[in-house]
This record gives sequence, structure tokens and C-alpha cells, in this order.
Amino acid sequence: MGSGNSVTRISLILWDYSGVLVEDAQFDVALLHTAFRLPKDSWLGIVREFTELEGAWDKVERGEASLSWFSAELNRRVLDSGGIANHEAGKHIWWGGVGFPTRRTVRHGLFDLINEIASMFTMGIATNNVSEARSVWQQTIPMETFTHVFDSSEVGARKPELAYWDHVETATGIPPHEILLIDDRDGNVLAAQSRGWNAIIFISESQCISDIYDILGIESEKRSGS
Repeated sequence: MGSGNSVTRISLILWDYSGVLVEDAQFDVALLHTAFRLPKDSWLGIVREFTELEGAWDKVERGEASLSWFSAELNRRVLDSGGIANHEAGKHIWWGGVGFPTRRTVRHGLFDLINEIASMFTMGIATNNVSEARSVWQQTIPMETFTHVFDSSEVGARKPELAYWDHVETATGIPPHEILLIDDRDGNVLAAQSRGWNAIIFISESQCISDIYDILGIESEKRSGS
């Protein structure tokens, strides 16, 4: 339960999109080795190469490169490894397949909470995303709820990079200690906290809602619900 003695002053609440506001798609990228006709071990080595820090996918999420460029680079690497090109799969593998954004499951319990407290706090989205998906994923949730949207492909930096936090603070004019981030990645939460932000790791919907009530010092009938 929230305690009046430990209430943290919060002005801005930032929600991660994928993994928090909506559930991550259940998709095993390892299975795509068949689409490129590569042994699974060879394919997973390419996946690691393209998703490591400063890998090709980071460039796409920063808006430095397009999905078409990513697909071309990926397919070039696949061909070098003895596989076959598959440009459609190359564009969609990290989305979980064609049509991925529209298959996301919205966490309605979180939106019930947002609607409950929206009059008391400014709401925003903090997401690592790609420009080509923007018009699609924004159709999956009520965007009018959010005053700010910090999409990495527009910001030019990704969570947990320092430039991302810098951009948010400059754009909003809100000091770090008045910002609360809800994210499902430990690295993003730790980086935000080291910056001076408040941050909650998302594990489950019920845990997240309880932690938010606690940090905000808010009581609600919903807390004693099911």
C-alpha cells in the first residue's frame, strides 16, 4: 500500500510500448533458419551479429538506416554463409513476422490505470522502434492518451543510451527525479535510475500496477480487486 511518508513527486510517466503496454509477440526467431535455408547454429550466429550492441538493428532503431537496408545487409550475410536470400523475411524477422504489430495484445489493465490517473500526471511513451512501423503500432493503442511519444527512430538514440535520456529531459523540461519509466528491460531500468529517474521493471501486470500505486502514493479500489 502507498504511504504518505514515502511519496515520490512525479510529473511525467513514460511507458514502454512493446513488452509493457502491449505483450511481446510469442515468436522464436531461431525457427527462421528454414526461411534462409541455413543450419540453425549458423543462423543464430548471424542473429547475434546483427543484434549485438552497435549492430545493424540498432542503426534501424536510431533512424540511421531503413528496414530495406537492414534486409539487404542481412541477406548478404546469409548468402555469404551459404543460405538463400529472403527479403520479405529479412524485413520482418524482428517484428515477429508479417502483420506483427496488429497481432499485439493490449494490456487493458494498464490502460484502466492510465485512465484513472491521467488527470494527475503527464503520460508519454518511451519506445525503441522503427520508423516504418510507426503508423501501424500507433493504431494498436489509444494515442490520444499520451502527450509525449519518444520513438527512438525519431529521437536518434535508443534506450539505454545517454542521448535518449538527454532528449527526453530537454524536450519536456522535466527534471530527472520527476520522471517515472516503466520498462520490461533491466538494462533500461538501471540506466534510467543511474540518470536520476524513477523506474519500475515490468514483470507482470498486477505487479506493475501495485508498484506504480506504491511509488505514487495512490490508493485505489482496484488494488483490492481480484
